Amino acid sequence: MTVIKTILFHLLMSLRGIILSISKLLAIAFFLAAILMIVIHTSHHMPLIAKITALTLGVFFTSINWFYDYLIFYFEPENIEVRLFR
Repeated sequence: MTVIKTILFHLLMSLRGIILSISKLLAIAFFLAAILMIVIHTSHHMPLIAKITALTLGVFFTSINWFYDYLIFYFEPENIEVRLFR
């Protein structure tokens, strides 16, 4: 179990910058799309499920951005002290 935990820790640490930047950009894009679908009055033909899906995906990618570091701390090996900076 400790070998798998260590491998996952190093994998998560090596992909941290990419995952955080992509999830932040996708969250902004989906929230902006949801706001534009709600605000612009020409989108009355847009179904409600599209608006709900855009909001849900925005919340999903925001939660990845917030909780990714907690996942790294969960898989932190015992002999390594981790400090993460934003």
